[in-house]
Amino acid sequence: MKRIYLFAICALALVACKRSNVSIQGTFTGTEYDKVIVSEITTRKNTIIDTVDIKNNKEFNYSGNITEPMFVSMKSSGGDVINLLVNPEENLKFSVGNNFITTFDVQGSKDSELMVEAAQNLYKTEYSIDSLQAIFAKESLAGTLSSERKKEMDKIYMSLFAKQRSYSRRFLNENHNSLASIFVIYQKYSRDKRYILNRSNDLPFIKMVVDSLSAKYPKNRRVAVLKKDYSEMESTYNASVVADYMSSTESSLPDLKLPDVKGDSISLNSVNSKLKMLYFWSASNKNCVLFNNTLKSIYKKYKNRGFEIYAVSLDADNEGWKKLVKFDQLNWINVNDANFPNSLQTRIWNIQQVPSYFLINNKNEIVGKNLTMKKLEIRIENQLK
Repeated sequence: MKRIYLFAICALALVACKRSNVSIQGTFTGTEYDKVIVSEITTRKNTIIDTVDIKNNKEFNYSGNITEPMFVSMKSSGGDVINLLVNPEENLKFSVGNNFITTFDVQGSKDSELMVEAAQNLYKTEYSIDSLQAIFAKESLAGTLSSERKKEMDKIYMSLFAKQRSYSRRFLNENHNSLASIFVIYQKYSRDKRYILNRSNDLPFIKMVVDSLSAKYPKNRRVAVLKKDYSEMESTYNASVVADYMSSTESSLPDLKLPDVKGDSISLNSVNSKLKMLYFWSASNKNCVLFNNTLKSIYKKYKNRGFEIYAVSLDADNEGWKKLVKFDQLNWINVNDANFPNSLQTRIWNIQQVPSYFLINNKNEIVGKNLTMKKLEIRIENQLK
C-alpha cells in the first residue's frame, strides 16, 4: 500500500562559508522497489542529489559541506518516503530492506533516528487503522457485524487516533530542542491528509517547540516558517473562540465579569453610561502608566457627561496592581484578570498588546479603538453630544 510520509520540513541551502563535512552512506536490499530518489529539502526548492537504480547499484554514497542542518528526502518508486536530518560533522549510515518504511534503519545521527522512529510509528498506526477498517467492511458485507461488535470496533478505532496523538505530544515534549520535532508537527494521516496535531490543546506543545528552536536556531529559515505557521494557528484558534463565544451570547459584544480592588465582581454590561471605555492595561508596563496619567484628565473632563472607564488589569501581582491604582488615584472602575497570558477575555477581545482599548456606546456598539489621544478626545466629544 502506498504511503507518503513527506512533510513540510525545510532547511537552509548549502552555502560556501565556514564549512563542515558530512557523509551519507546506505544500502538498499529490497526487491519491492527499483529506484530511490534522494533529494535535499530547502525553503526554496527540492534539489535531487541522486537517483539510485536498485537493480544495478544497491549502494548510495554522498559527501558534502554544510553549515546548517540538512534535510534529506528518500522516495522509493513505490511512493514511500523517509526523511532524514543531517547535522554538520555527522556521518550517517542507513540500510533498507523490502518494506521501505518499517525496515529503514539509520545510525550516526540522533535527529535522523528520531525522524525515522516517528515515521515508523505513524506507519504502524495507519496499518492498524486500515486493518480494522478492512475487518469492519468484511463483517458488514457478511451481515455478521452485531451492534456490540460495532461498538467494540469503534472504541478500538478511536483509541488508535488517541494513541497516535499522545505519541506525537510526548515526542514534542521530549525532543523540543530538536529540529526533528518540526517533522512531527507537520505529520498528516495519508488517507485524508489531516494533521495529527489539529486541536487547540495541542498548541502548548507546538509553542514549546517554537520557543526552544527559536532560541537555539535564531537564523534558521525553517524555524522562522514554523514560527509564522504557529502564529497563524493561534490566530485561527482565537478567532474560533470568539465565534463560539459570540454565538452563545445574546449581546452584540461579549461581556466581562471580573473582581475589582475589593474583590467584588463587576461586569462590563452593568456599566450604564452613554459611552464607556473597555481598557486593557498592566501596572508593570511603563507605556500603560504614562497613558493612565493622560487618561485621567480625559476622564475628569467627561465623567459627569456620561463617560466611564472599565479598566482591566492583566497583572498576576494582584497586590502590586491595587497599590498602583491607589497611588496613581485611578478613580474609574478597576478590575483584574490575573489569568493572563492564558486569559479567555484577552483571546475573545484579541488583545495583542497593552495599552489597548475600545470605545463602546449605549447601544453596545464599538465606536472607536486605540485612537491617538487627540482623536480619542474628539471621538468622545462627538459621542456625548
